[in-house]
Amino acid sequence: METKNKGLFSYRRYLLWVIVGVVMSIIMYFIIRQGIPPLCAADSNGMISDLMSTRIANGIVLVLVILFVNYLDTKTHTYFF
Repeated sequence: METKNKGLFSYRRYLLWVIVGVVMSIIMYFIIRQGIPPLCAADSNGMISDLMSTRIANGIVLVLVILFVNYLDTKTHTYFF
């Protein structure tokens, strides 16, 4: 009898990525809200005032999310990676 291989999808992997996504979104919110106020200050509702500040905030978050996901997906952590 053959054992089924679930491949890329499993409920454990799905739950792990959901948790990672929630944690990363919380981290990104606080980076934008507290970390870079001189560049793009957010008001008390979390809204950014102008389009240029929104572009800067989105660019920073995009780069950080890509770095975090690549780091979490890397199997061998060495100095070169």
